[in-house]
Amino acid sequence: MKYNLLVALLMSFATLSFGQSTITNGYISYGVDINSDQPMVAMFASGSSLEMAFSGNKSKVVAKVAGSNTVSLIADNGLSKALALMDVMGDKKAVKLDQSNFADAKKELQKFKNNPQKLSDETKVIEGYTCKKILMKDKESGASIIFYVTDKIQPQGELAKDFMAQFKGFPLGIVVRQGGTTVRLTANTVSDKVPSSNLFSQAIPDGYEMSTIKELEEKAKNGGQ
Repeated sequence: MKYNLLVALLMSFATLSFGQSTITNGYISYGVDINSDQPMVAMFASGSSLEMAFSGNKSKVVAKVAGSNTVSLIADNGLSKALALMDVMGDKKAVKLDQSNFADAKKELQKFKNNPQKLSDETKVIEGYTCKKILMKDKESGASIIFYVTDKIQPQGELAKDFMAQFKGFPLGIVVRQGGTTVRLTANTVSDKVPSSNLFSQAIPDGYEMSTIKELEEKAKNGGQ
């Protein structure tokens, strides 16, 4: 996946601020399950998770892959700025994101509109929320994607609103199938406990090197060199 699309998806989660009728401050975690006919891909399922925390205009998303690799995004939605922290195989990078990055992320999410979608009659209850099933085919990658969304959780961030407008709800479950690989994300915790303000600090931790999305993409093209 391209870094700009990865950041766009993380930012769409990180800019959530729930409506008054549901959760305004809280925490949601997803379990990750990966089935694949490629052993190296299936290995990533162990210790993988996605967590989100929200308090006022500040929010944080942490994606863990195989336990030791993490991608975090801390956003101040009111100021349209964010900090991405990537720790992959011990290589720690920090990327500051501003209004232009928010605009780029919005453009990436808009591409979803080009993909065919179908609302199913099926529903699924996830953590007490009745979710509608939406099927989508990603034209660019060929992946088949299922979203389980609920309209009882109302995100207020701009990117989150774009997602809601397209899929008529907030996803508590996502299934992606491509080739011989299936990735499932399912919410296993929805809490209204107010997170600590320290969780949303945008100070760069010790050991992280400043970088840019462009530099990270170039490095990926060169095999990590």
